[in-house]
Amino acid sequence: MDFLILLLLNTLAFVILFFVFRGMVRRELSAKKQLAEIRDEVDGLILELNLTTERNIGLLENKVLSLNAIFEKADQKMILMNREVSKTDKAKEVYTQLALKRPFITQPALTVSPPEENPEPLIIEKPILTVLENQEEIVPAPVQKSVKQSVKELYEAGISPTLISSKLGITLAEVQLFISLMKA
Repeated sequence: MDFLILLLLNTLAFVILFFVFRGMVRRELSAKKQLAEIRDEVDGLILELNLTTERNIGLLENKVLSLNAIFEKADQKMILMNREVSKTDKAKEVYTQLALKRPFITQPALTVSPPEENPEPLIIEKPILTVLENQEEIVPAPVQKSVKQSVKELYEAGISPTLISSKLGITLAEVQLFISLMKA
């Protein structure tokens, strides 16, 4: 009989354990619990994706700003380059027009005397071009003038210092010096 009571108690314990474990398994495997776990996992993934997206958007915005700054600098450089190209085109055009109007002269443009104690001003033997009122042609008028006087006349006539320097065969710095002395 003791054996039978023991068997009965063991069976009863196993049945109780069976129902307890079965309830636990059902709770663990229930659809609601699994859905809750999946929702938590998806929420975590969404949060991670949002943080990564915000970081990437911030990086892209910084890159766009730096590219815009680079484009602005490039645009400014292109504007400056276009201005310089137009200036050189205008200068070429002016030189071409001057070359067409200017007669070909074979004599030396300037004569320089050897150094003396009392140096005389530099004399230009190149004829200065004058336009007669009733004629459309340019007629050379041989006149001997100092370089300073020639620079003064040409500058007052509205010719640029670069053209004056090339016309008289002197450096641009000399022309600018004469002009600054004339203004002073």
